[in-house]
Amino acid sequence: MLAELDALQTSAITSLAATSAPAALEAWRVEWLGASGRLKDAMAALKALPGAEKPAAGKRLNELKAALEAAFAERKSIVGARPSGPIVDVTEPGAACGLGRQHVLTRTIDGIVDVFGRMGFSVVEG
Repeated sequence: MLAELDALQTSAITSLAATSAPAALEAWRVEWLGASGRLKDAMAALKALPGAEKPAAGKRLNELKAALEAAFAERKSIVGARPSGPIVDVTEPGAACGLGRQHVLTRTIDGIVDVFGRMGFSVVEG
């Protein structure tokens, strides 16, 4: 049983080291430390052991659980420290804004002038 727990720890630490995204880290936590995770399965297997092996296996299981939780917390701090999105330079000028548009009456007058201009009239100011 102790050799199986050592192999379980090696497997868990290896898969934890391979996670690089917060979602993958949460999936690892559910798979290994969750209510129906692999660690709980190993704890359930403790019942089937003979009485002489239970104390040593129980102690090793508790050590394994503590080690996995510590490794998870450490990895979470590493993965969580990275910015998730693109880095924005706040000193860079923003996108140019449009200058606006003509007033409704100005557009109407321009349209009327255009129509009358095509009919041969001209605009005289004065």
